[in-house]
Order: sequence, then C-alpha cells, then structure tokens
Amino acid sequence: TKLKLAWQPQANEVFAIATKDVVGSLQTGGAIFYEWKPPHSEVTLIAENETLIRLVTSFATTQEDVRRFGDLIA
Repeated sequence: TKLKLAWQPQANEVFAIATKDVVGSLQTGGAIFYEWKPPHSEVTLIAENETLIRLVTSFATTQEDVRRFGDLIA
C-alpha cells in the first residue's frame, strides 16, 4: 500500500500515512501537501520509515488535480 488513511475523513482534509519514498516521489511529481506531526496519542500509528501527510482540497481543486494526484500514487 502506497498510502493509507490515518483516520476517516471528516471534511476536505485527509490525513494519510505514506512511506518516505512515496512522499519523495509525490513531491518530485509536483504534488503539494504538508507533512504533519501526529498527535502524541497517535505516534504509534507511524512507523520509522513513514510520514503523516495532510491533503486538503478546496473549491479551486479541479477533477484534473485529483486525477493527476491519483496517477502519482497509482
């Protein structure tokens, strides 16, 4: 699995766990997102070679933007 959900999405923000290699590949491919520190109570969710990332969409996010991101993780 390249990405897995850290928690079920509640709104337009998605928190995912990815390996550091995948994070690098996504960034090289042009994806823009933020690395996020997990809450202290959830630090065991993240393995040593993984990173928690925060993905956010807005009214300006297009279907093409979502498709391109999907292509990067495929």
